[in-house]
Amino acid sequence: MVSIVGILTLATGLRNEESEDGLGLLVTLYKKERFKIKTMVKAKPTAYEEIRLQRLEENKKRMEELNLTQLARAVTNASPKPSPV
Repeated sequence: MVSIVGILTLATGLRNEESEDGLGLLVTLYKKERFKIKTMVKAKPTAYEEIRLQRLEENKKRMEELNLTQLARAVTNASPKPSPV
């Protein structure tokens, strides 16, 4: 019977030298895949994304100028939720 570790070793060429149960190999595979995902995410933003980020920053500055975050907190704190009792 072929084990999962044997299949992973054949598929990846990696050897499991850390443990007999295959956890070392699985952790190694996870770390490699996780690294690939992180490197793929660092793509150059598109023009749409750059404009969107710029607009988000502008909106954040406007909200700070209008003091909206503090006003929202004041309203939330001023009106407590009714008790279910």
